[in-house]
Amino acid sequence: MSQQLQQAMAAGNLAEAGTLALALARLGELAIIDLIGLTGLLTAQGRTEQTISLYQLWLEHCDSPLEYVAWYNLAVVQLQAGDEAGAERGYRQSLRLRPGFTESQLGLGALLERQRQPEAALAQWRAALDDLDTAAAASPVLQIRLYNNIGRLAEAQGDLPQAEQALLHSLQLDPRQPLIAPQWLNLRRKLCAWPVVGFVPGLSESALRHATSALAMLDLSDDPARQLAAAQREVRATLPPPPAPLADGDGYGHRKLRVGYLSCGFGAQPVGRMVAEVFELHDRGLVEVYGFCWSPEDGSALRQRLLRGMDLHVPIATLSDAEAAQAIRSHEIDILVDLHGRLPGARPGILQHRAAPVQIAWLGQPGTSAMAAIDYVLADAVTLPPALAPHYTEQPLYLPHCFQPQDRRRPLAPLPSRPAMPSRHGPLSCSASAAPSAPSSRPTAPSWSASPFPPATRKAALTAPAPSARAALGLPEPGFVYCCFSAPEHITPERFATWMRILHQVPDSVLWLQSASEAVRDNLRVAAMQRGVPSERLCFAEPASPDQQAARWLAADLFLDTAPHASADIAGEVLWAGLPLLTSTGRGSASRTSASLLLAAGLPELVTASEQKYEARAVRLAERPKELARLRNRLRKHRDSAPLFDTPQLVADLEQLYLRVAKGVSPALANAARAAAAATRPGPPGTAHDGAASGVRGAGLVSILIPADDPLSLETTLLSALAQTYAHCEIIVGDSSPGGACLPLLKPHLKAHRRLRYAPAPGLTPLDNLNHCLALALGAYIAVAPAGDTLAPDKIAVMLPYFLDHPQVSLVACWRQPRAPDGQALPAAPLFADEIAVGGGSLAELLLSGDSGAAAAVCAPGALLYKRAGIGPAFGHYHDRPYLDRAEIATALTALAGGDYVYLPRPLSSYRAAPAAAATPLARLEAGIEALELLFQARTHGHRFEPPERFRQLLSARLAELNTLVVTHYVQLAADAAHRVDALQRTMRVGYQLLLTA
Repeated sequence: MSQQLQQAMAAGNLAEAGTLALALARLGELAIIDLIGLTGLLTAQGRTEQTISLYQLWLEHCDSPLEYVAWYNLAVVQLQAGDEAGAERGYRQSLRLRPGFTESQLGLGALLERQRQPEAALAQWRAALDDLDTAAAASPVLQIRLYNNIGRLAEAQGDLPQAEQALLHSLQLDPRQPLIAPQWLNLRRKLCAWPVVGFVPGLSESALRHATSALAMLDLSDDPARQLAAAQREVRATLPPPPAPLADGDGYGHRKLRVGYLSCGFGAQPVGRMVAEVFELHDRGLVEVYGFCWSPEDGSALRQRLLRGMDLHVPIATLSDAEAAQAIRSHEIDILVDLHGRLPGARPGILQHRAAPVQIAWLGQPGTSAMAAIDYVLADAVTLPPALAPHYTEQPLYLPHCFQPQDRRRPLAPLPSRPAMPSRHGPLSCSASAAPSAPSSRPTAPSWSASPFPPATRKAALTAPAPSARAALGLPEPGFVYCCFSAPEHITPERFATWMRILHQVPDSVLWLQSASEAVRDNLRVAAMQRGVPSERLCFAEPASPDQQAARWLAADLFLDTAPHASADIAGEVLWAGLPLLTSTGRGSASRTSASLLLAAGLPELVTASEQKYEARAVRLAERPKELARLRNRLRKHRDSAPLFDTPQLVADLEQLYLRVAKGVSPALANAARAAAAATRPGPPGTAHDGAASGVRGAGLVSILIPADDPLSLETTLLSALAQTYAHCEIIVGDSSPGGACLPLLKPHLKAHRRLRYAPAPGLTPLDNLNHCLALALGAYIAVAPAGDTLAPDKIAVMLPYFLDHPQVSLVACWRQPRAPDGQALPAAPLFADEIAVGGGSLAELLLSGDSGAAAAVCAPGALLYKRAGIGPAFGHYHDRPYLDRAEIATALTALAGGDYVYLPRPLSSYRAAPAAAATPLARLEAGIEALELLFQARTHGHRFEPPERFRQLLSARLAELNTLVVTHYVQLAADAAHRVDALQRTMRVGYQLLLTA
């Protein structure tokens, strides 16, 4: 039989091979080499369940010295199937049989990381390194994998020294790792471990510099040519060739320009603070604002404000790059603005798909993306002078004053009183017990709504005394405080040396820096002592919230900028708080960003052209407090008039640039744009434009999903959806027809109705098409309109109030009137004669009973209105397991968890009834297996059957039906269902175990 098995495998006859392998495994005669070979073939074809069953059967009946390998392979396949508990059991059993088996230690560590146990994962990988036989041939490869895993996860946990050491060991084992060398260099930048380009055997300094990432090169070199080369290398190394563009290159001719903003910074982050007011001030007569973000929900007030400033917010965190791009394309975005660039967490793959006709870079990294998919970069003539344009692959779009927007609603902290400068009697030092942030007793920043510059607030800021403010922050009360709160990776040894020379010349001064890492602080203290400055002259603060940071700015005297990567991400906040900032300009854009802000703020005296002038100006301002005070006062006085803080004008200029480069702008929109350019722009927050976004927002939005595969059946459904009397609806048509046959029918409607969206879904099954539509839906409520259905005009208006008035309701159903092919109503009656509410538990038992007729009447998607939060990840899922034959029941069971069901006997929908085709034995087998698995899942997850004996009754009936089916149709099933034998056996075995033990 073993020879027959090998012949079947060689011939690719997996059905026969699977049957033979099962027989051999039961006899205890299946060789492990045959087991591994066959399961590899099965896994490659996606037969995961069969693979798992075969491994389990082999482990039950067979013996081998390599049993630990079988446990490991089983764990890998179980993890692929989503069975984390089974995978962990397999990895641990493998390690029990073979302690120190590195593959299992690697897998178990990855599983622990996935289960959010990072310390346990790191411990597992470190133990694997200790157990590894370094003399073994495979040892270097395994060591590299372990070190790389440790480096990646330790960095994510904030343990930078451990991460740096791990990646160094990895590179020492194999210096030719193109993705690891840049990571190691980035870690050394973050640690201020100088020189950043350290020694690695087998890697020359030039090779390491060649491996530098595009983002790191902005910190390490001011040469724009090198910055461009690094960006181009990174694109070649990390991005595949761009696919065919998704967007219509000629534009869409919308009545308003649809601008999509793409970012991971829609929260309490620098980019979020920059663009919050931009979203609010966009002229809704010209622009619709769409936000596409993969930001985590941070619960901040700023995030809520950002979302309120959008017309539509589309989360894309759970979507792949291709799916996210398709989601963007489905909204027919005219201009997609990338706010993230190549910052950590970047997703340039989305832009590669060209989801919009025009794509623009703004506010990400201050350098070129080197991506052909990005057409323009928003800049100003200071940051990107024409001489720098050849070092960008994007075409510059110039804003008149400054490239960076400012939020005028940021809080202003009260201004502390300043002690007089002491005589120079000796060096000052920072308190050893420096508080990480201002104590809660400090005055909090006032809030306002009508104006960002209320006189009462400014007066309070100028007069409120806080004599102990510096001491509370761990700073010396007298003396001069220089500060720089840029990220440590932006600090270079050259600029740090300049800072130390400044401290030498101003002996009663300290330098206040920010870092949460003690390793970074120690490295900087050592660097100070190496340059002749006592480490006590450095003060350190922990990272803090924006409100706390605003108070900190006013405890310092002068902000010292970094170079060659200036501190532009926080420079606007520094200047808004009233703290002067000193910078120097270089050759590249990254070194010129702060200069742009200072010039727009009316402070050209704080822009220097060389390192020597920067140093001299920093010393001069410390020695001449009146000159510094004049700069400070000018900054505050011009805060409500300087171009830097004229956000309404920046938004007006921005919109004119958008309209200039947009494709297919309609004449009406062009005329409106010209009129808007001549009109007075909106003023401070609190005016009519402040947050007054048009379009749908909030919990009232209902998404009507129409999965279609034929234009003939679509038109009636579409027109009835568009005719809904409830206004807050969006309609998404998923088109799975060959060649997009539904699009010609939809085109006139797409132009006429903003709430209608088209989602190409070529070749998808009906269920997959429905889930494709669901992934694009923005509504808090979901209605499904299968193509061919006709919706009553008041369907949504009648059903939705049951949710709003009765929070315990989870599903609302209506009667769907069946109609003949000619449209005539067929004789039928609703399931219930009167409106009725049914408890979710009672209805769940009806659905689990296997009565397909009742289930079809109760949970047909076309009859239901769902809460989006109650559906789960997708239609057809129940406790994270997908179902096909029982997809409607699975969805209803998920939605009913903890809620009630309301049935309305009104015919709010109708459908064309088709003759029911007789189910084949194979279809009935699939339905029977899924019915049992739904029953298992319900019991496993705590469904209470009433009376308790009811579970056994249902289970016994389902098992009997399945047995009868197999006995009656075994000949046909043997021919058609051989691939389901393992699933059938497993399901029956579990069923009988539960029947006898429950």
